[in-house]
Amino acid sequence: MNKQNLTTFFLAISTICFSQTTETKYYNKRMDEVRKEKAKYAKTITEESDGTITTSTLDLKKNIVTSSQTLKGEEPFGIWIYQRGVGTGKLDYNFQLNYSTEVCSNNGELGKVSKFFEDYDKVGYKAPKLSTGDQNIYKFIGQGMIYPAKARRQGIQGEVVCSFIITKEGKVENIVVNKGIDIVLDKEAVRIIRALTFSTPPTLNGQPTDVCVQFPIMYKLG
Repeated sequence: MNKQNLTTFFLAISTICFSQTTETKYYNKRMDEVRKEKAKYAKTITEESDGTITTSTLDLKKNIVTSSQTLKGEEPFGIWIYQRGVGTGKLDYNFQLNYSTEVCSNNGELGKVSKFFEDYDKVGYKAPKLSTGDQNIYKFIGQGMIYPAKARRQGIQGEVVCSFIITKEGKVENIVVNKGIDIVLDKEAVRIIRALTFSTPPTLNGQPTDVCVQFPIMYKLG
């Protein structure tokens, strides 16, 4: 390896080595910081070169990650792990938000339908069926939505309005935020819409069809 290539090699290695920084602290059951030898949990903060910061907590006895959150500024990214009862759950924030005031439209008989998750026999429209078996989409949204901790702390509430396409194959595509409140609430709204799956597509007179849906999601602190 010549001198120029050797220099390039070491520069590349240096870039990889310093592309992230990590800091680990140790805590007892009450989450008081302690020495590693007495710790029950290890909390690690990793900052990547792209500006994302991941905070994860490891149960040292069980060797299980009990929580993990990745942020870029205030925007959630990646796969989050959170406490859920006696176990853990996952939240998929591995997508980019798309904002626009433009809303897709429905033509012909579909233009007469206002509630696309309910049958409208007058024009022969049959709503798509949720694969979870829920009869009411609002129940699905309510059970699956997480109210972000940052929004709770700051008392942020209101309505996020999204539009999206349910295709004739029953897939959700082209999700757009038409009206946002705060990036953490906007991202959670899109996450729960992305989680929608259907066992049957929307149909018009018995034929599968694409439909455009504009859907509000309300965040309200009790």
